[in-house]
Amino acid sequence: MTVGINPIFEEFVKAAQPKRGLFVIPLPTGSGKTYHSCLLMAEELKKGHARQIVYVTDAKKQLEATVEEIRNHLRNNGVVLNKQELIRVYSQEEQWERAFKDPDLCMQMEATRFFAGDRAFMNLKRLYAYTATTEELADEIARNRIRLMDKIRKEILAPIRQQYHKESDEVIASHILNAYPVLEVLYPELSFYRCKVMVLTAAKLHTTVSPKLVRKGTQPYWKRFVNTLVIVDESDRVKEAAMKRLFECECGRRRRFNFWGLCHFITQHYKDVLDLQYMPEWRAHKLNIQAMVAEIEQKKREYIDSMAPQKILSGIELKENVNQGNFIFYDEDQTFSAENVVLAVHSIPDENTSYLLSQQQSQDQCDLTLSVVANRIILFLKNFVQIVDRHAEAYASVENELRREKGTPISVDLEGELAFYHLLKYMGVNEGNTEYRLALQELRNGTIFQTSHVSLGNGWDDRSIYEKGVSFIEVYSRDNDRYSCSFDYHEMRCMPENVLLDLVKQNRVILCSATADIQTPIHNYDFNALIRRGVSVERMDSAALARIESYLEPNYAYPSLSFSLYSEEESAPEDTLKDYLGPCSEALKDCWDFIKDDSGKIDANKAARIVNMIRHYLNFLQNPEARAWLYFQPFSYIGKSGLGIKKTLKGGSIN
Repeated sequence: MTVGINPIFEEFVKAAQPKRGLFVIPLPTGSGKTYHSCLLMAEELKKGHARQIVYVTDAKKQLEATVEEIRNHLRNNGVVLNKQELIRVYSQEEQWERAFKDPDLCMQMEATRFFAGDRAFMNLKRLYAYTATTEELADEIARNRIRLMDKIRKEILAPIRQQYHKESDEVIASHILNAYPVLEVLYPELSFYRCKVMVLTAAKLHTTVSPKLVRKGTQPYWKRFVNTLVIVDESDRVKEAAMKRLFECECGRRRRFNFWGLCHFITQHYKDVLDLQYMPEWRAHKLNIQAMVAEIEQKKREYIDSMAPQKILSGIELKENVNQGNFIFYDEDQTFSAENVVLAVHSIPDENTSYLLSQQQSQDQCDLTLSVVANRIILFLKNFVQIVDRHAEAYASVENELRREKGTPISVDLEGELAFYHLLKYMGVNEGNTEYRLALQELRNGTIFQTSHVSLGNGWDDRSIYEKGVSFIEVYSRDNDRYSCSFDYHEMRCMPENVLLDLVKQNRVILCSATADIQTPIHNYDFNALIRRGVSVERMDSAALARIESYLEPNYAYPSLSFSLYSEEESAPEDTLKDYLGPCSEALKDCWDFIKDDSGKIDANKAARIVNMIRHYLNFLQNPEARAWLYFQPFSYIGKSGLGIKKTLKGGSIN
């Protein structure tokens, strides 16, 4: 490729010029987004006062391979970076695992007086040597890692911080590394101030975990970036990885689950997981299931529907006057007490008071607070669980009857350890939702979490909620059964849109994605929401896309493969989809759901997109050696049968 006439490179250079803001580059897979990102990095680093560059990639890539690719591309363009100038940052768990599984690094640490003979260090060295992984082993590793981290903090970091407390963060980090250079292996963040290019995984960007290396107190990781050029490669998958991290429950070791993630799951999918009428075994019990679904729907209408929970999750329409409507606690510079989020919700309809409030509030006052949003969701969850319990007996009798017919000797014990597993199986939650099953089980069993106010003997714990980190919601019924769950509000500051909002205030951000034009809430950033928040979202114009398309075709490895960045309006999508998927398939039904609006009218843009994707996918199947023009997980946002569409295409149901 000749850089001088390369329109893709020209667009990258144009995108990087401003100091602040957001630029979106939607280019198909195989067009060289990573390659041109490296060209841009080289161009930037050749400047006299080059900005620091942060390159964010999706977690599916091998970070070492990505770093090596970047290093080679930069070297080919005349920029050679040493080890300290180009660093890669994994999650903390991955970072420590890699350090202890590398024999050379282990020897370096063992040769340091601080680590030599330390019990936690020796335990970690032994534990990481095991090849098999079990939950008990993971627990033991976590305990020893925390012990060693605590020792590092108390005996190394705190004294150096105290000695140089008047110095800048960069100077303090430099003193830490000068005294203990081996810490760079465990805490690559210490090299942040001296590096020119930092490569992060999606999970590391969307995190607030801070080892408190330089200053006391926690700080979102992305807040370290100021006047930086941030390149997010495959931004759709970066967003997907972040959402997965936020909405996955974490039960067991940490004994908590993501409350808002659980709410999102139930309010979005409650009917999907309950409606089992398609199962032949349950036809005789259709009325029982319908009654259960009806009760769930009634509670959803009562508590959830008027809130638009998906918008609350992205902080768009929250009425609470917290940081201009952003979700929960966003800016750590503002202080909130536990009273804002710790509630006791009673089942008396007209009692709108928390036990932490000094006086009862009116209904109108409550409607404008975050507390009521949380109240309504948790009340829905409580009723959700109680409704399931009421149907448990009917479920058990049916399941036991089926087991007797199949000759299975073990019956369902609703009071046993696996009771809630059976209930969730009855509700249709598939095997992949282990986290949600466990989270709901904790909710049903009323797991007792520690309260936010902990007695310290002579007085109450008066630490700020930021220092505590986790907040709790408690729900009491009339008979004083307690339903408790917790959420970590720090994580909610890591909602991808929130991270992006913070980044564009201080940095120039370039998003590269094969599907950056698709406005879906899960796989892509909600650009419309960002625009409403005052962010200027710039994109390549149609003329630039046309130039790039003309440039790509002759430079493509397989010029015979026809493609288009954006398909024109599809004139007959019904016939085309029937030809591709078969006239009666579930995959076809999902496509109809995707391309039709509520009135049944076909959305021309969506129809063109889905037909275009299927055509490209077929080209990809027929020529597996060719690099796909699109990111070939395109059907994941269509409906329940995303994999079904691929199976239909692969199974020869194509006319």
